[in-house]
Amino acid sequence: MISTSSLFIRTKAIPRWMALLGYLLAAIMIFRLRQIDRVGWVFLFFPLWILLISIYILITHYWNKPEAKPTEN
Repeated sequence: MISTSSLFIRTKAIPRWMALLGYLLAAIMIFRLRQIDRVGWVFLFFPLWILLISIYILITHYWNKPEAKPTEN
């Protein structure tokens, strides 16, 4: 998550707040690693972050989809 967030910030492929959210969630996951049995919901951070990024990419590509031009024969 940290390396992917770094790439996203440098390439500006996603909004900055999503990349910073990745850093924050990764830090929480690292610091909660010892207490993972007591806080089981921390495991969901990674899949939920990936889901957020995927939905963002799908929506932006759908909105920016070029319209098909009819061909004349």
